[in-house]
Amino acid sequence: MNLAFSTPAFWAGVAACYLVGAIPFSFIIGKLHGVDIRKVGSGNIGATNLGRALGKKWGYAALGLDITKGLFAAAILPWLMLTWGLIDHRIPFNAFAGAAAILGHIYPVYLLFRGGKGVATTVGVFGALLGYWLAIPLAIYWLVAKFSDYVSLGSISFAVALPVTAWIQYGSSADNCWVSAIALVAAAFVIWRHRGNITRLWQGTEPRRSAIKETGQATGSHPDG
Repeated sequence: MNLAFSTPAFWAGVAACYLVGAIPFSFIIGKLHGVDIRKVGSGNIGATNLGRALGKKWGYAALGLDITKGLFAAAILPWLMLTWGLIDHRIPFNAFAGAAAILGHIYPVYLLFRGGKGVATTVGVFGALLGYWLAIPLAIYWLVAKFSDYVSLGSISFAVALPVTAWIQYGSSADNCWVSAIALVAAAFVIWRHRGNITRLWQGTEPRRSAIKETGQATGSHPDG
């Protein structure tokens, strides 16, 4: 297998995926409505906080765009590059490009590296890399968020389940071990970005989903971006 790590096209594609992942759709949508979401709600540059500021319609719009960033990096661009003969093996390019998009969302160059929490873009990336297997961590997210009443705890549980699911599907096979490795890295980034939520959960001060919905400040029904 030729991993083609040394080819300019490989790394140019990875860099492009970082730049696409770094596009702060929630911030842009907020600005178009005269709102700087860095100064409202949690201050997070993500779909959940946008939902707090502008309502669920715009929160879901940003969520869809953030997921699309991940799909572009891990599915669309690799397919195009393979078609154009710029790469000769979609994996590990898929995995590296997806990781770059997640990194871009969390640390966007356009906003001085202050971004979202990466869950929605991670969903897009691993929707491409894991296919229907992604239903396992998504189901865990939904169940934990629903029965604990904490969206953040659901997102953290999703992150923990992701590398386990990738390992079950791919294991350590020579061709696909990169997916498992990138899933572990992505999970670590998502959990790290939720460290404030973890502290509040431990202290019992994290807002519950139902309480946020009652105040009309958030939809509380989609992953924290």
